[in-house]
Amino acid sequence: MLLIAACKPGTRLVQIDLYFGQSRSDGTTIGDSVVKIFIDKHVGLVFRKGFTVIQAEGKWYDDSSGITYSEESFIISCTDTMTENLSAGIDSLREKYKAAFQQSAVLRVDKEVLSISN
Repeated sequence: MLLIAACKPGTRLVQIDLYFGQSRSDGTTIGDSVVKIFIDKHVGLVFRKGFTVIQAEGKWYDDSSGITYSEESFIISCTDTMTENLSAGIDSLREKYKAAFQQSAVLRVDKEVLSISN
């Protein structure tokens, strides 16, 4: 990732991973072309230094039915210095996706990382 390569070795950064499901509660799927539009319109405004999009297949277990479900999904991953503005932008992005596509959640995982590139 270019951001890490531009950092001095030993720089403390945060890796942010956002998990977006593509299945709606009515059984329809949020298509890749719609996802691309969402990413092009919103994600770059939050992760201005760059990000990675990873196509994935999410699995989750429903306790009430005893069934493991599978859905198309994608992960946005970015490594940056965390600020209050960035954190607020990330949460706003999650809320926009949930509202636009009738999603109950967009998982956010922040983990501290250490740049070792020079």
